[in-house]
Amino acid sequence: MTNKIFRIWEEGVCLDKLELNYASSADFFEKLLTVEEFNCDSINLDHIPSLITPRDNSALLEMPTIEEVKQVIGDMRKDSATKPDEFSVEFYVAFWEIIKDDFYGVVLDFFQGGSFPKGMVATAIVLILKVENA
Repeated sequence: MTNKIFRIWEEGVCLDKLELNYASSADFFEKLLTVEEFNCDSINLDHIPSLITPRDNSALLEMPTIEEVKQVIGDMRKDSATKPDEFSVEFYVAFWEIIKDDFYGVVLDFFQGGSFPKGMVATAIVLILKVENA
């Protein structure tokens, strides 16, 4: 028995043509993996007390160096997976010279106020029933 999707119900409409299934699936995952912009400039933070010194705050706001990022990866348990891509830490250590610039770019983007795509911090679980002739 093979598992196939023959039709998808979307907003009360049966999508029973293969092209419509492809388009619906592509649209679903595009929405799932697209970043939603959020502007926090309009939030008033004056009522939150300051619990750290200006010097400590300055240190926390500094961009990490590529060496610090490499050190953090090196200090992690080698057999652990760094969600959401499921690559083990061993992968990042072994291929550091190849991926370091791209990886560091993602880290810097995050520290500079960027956000991760929604799908990068979310998991989609889809249950597909195994029913004969569905």
